[in-house]
Amino acid sequence: MQITDSPAMPDGKGDITAGWMSRALSTGSTFDFPNIASIRVESAGFGFMGKILRCHIGYEDAVAGAPESVVVKLPSANPMNRRIALKRSLYRREYGFYRRLAPQTPVRTPALFYSDYDAGSQNFVLVMEDLGGMDMADQLEGATPAQASCSIHAAATLHGHYWGKSHELSRSGAVDILCPKNRPALQVLYLACLGPCLDRFGSLLSGEMSRLIERYGTRLAAHFADMAVRPRTLVHGDFRCENMFFATDGADGIAVIDWQVCGIGPGLYDVAYFLGDSVTTQTRRDIERDAVAAYHDILCRTGVKEFSYEDCWRQYREVTLAGLMVPVIMGGALDWADERSLGLVEIVAKRRVAAIDDLDAAEFMPHRPRIWSLTGAFSTLTGCAYRAHKASRGLRRTAG
Repeated sequence: MQITDSPAMPDGKGDITAGWMSRALSTGSTFDFPNIASIRVESAGFGFMGKILRCHIGYEDAVAGAPESVVVKLPSANPMNRRIALKRSLYRREYGFYRRLAPQTPVRTPALFYSDYDAGSQNFVLVMEDLGGMDMADQLEGATPAQASCSIHAAATLHGHYWGKSHELSRSGAVDILCPKNRPALQVLYLACLGPCLDRFGSLLSGEMSRLIERYGTRLAAHFADMAVRPRTLVHGDFRCENMFFATDGADGIAVIDWQVCGIGPGLYDVAYFLGDSVTTQTRRDIERDAVAAYHDILCRTGVKEFSYEDCWRQYREVTLAGLMVPVIMGGALDWADERSLGLVEIVAKRRVAAIDDLDAAEFMPHRPRIWSLTGAFSTLTGCAYRAHKASRGLRRTAG
């Protein structure tokens, strides 16, 4: 029986009962689910910005095709992490992706059975296909070369499909990651997180790299402006191996999850993000030339024109520098739930720093803007604020 009234938005696993799930699945899915007799809810892993639950379902009657389990995604219970998610509209972005873009995206995503979103509170819920039968890679250990090849193929397929379709994506609600009004806010967020990040992880960096990371903080907006003139497409934005499920039979099948930071941007960002985070440094060095060449070849076969391999390689190096943003914000702003999460940020920071060094990505650091320009004034102001805050932290440590 189809139910037309949506259930109340759950706050946590205690709210997900057999009755709630019956109402959600009957409301949101075209599949005629049988009546649910029982449900068992458990954590399905740690998410920085959301709670992920696996719900094992017992039905009153057996029906072919009815899933034995589904995955439910809810907002983070951590106040600090949730605050960042709300500020960046991450829940709205993921809800919008699954509702509007996922059906036409050429990369497999979990089937959506039910979704709800409240614009006022930005509360949301997604009930999705459970992909637990597929393989996952451990990011601490690093994806295998075969998994990396599969991932880069998926990225190229996704990017080629949406290449040059920024206006179409905007009409579908996708966020322009590099739009002018976002750049100052991202620069301020980066600089606000930089001090705490260096306090936690500065020992992993050379003095030269620490200075580069600080210098980038005052020029992030300018660098994003440089990247905004490059060809753009739909990017995943958090394209790492723990957001992917791989076929268990060794085939090239892959499914990509966690679309909270997806938006319109340079496709090579996803490539650099994956190779800089999700494989070991030595594996990246061994495969990155071939991986970028394969990515370019697939783009060309999807119809992308006037984009040479030389352009592709140069942009890969350029967006590698932008990869500083994620570990700085993660390292400085998020509240860590466990030691593994802390270790993950450490390994990501080490790998990204090595990639920036190997690829001489500092070449793409924008020149210091003229102080009398709007960009220059903003860069100077934020730089002064950061240095003042850095000095006060130093005084507090000395006093302590």
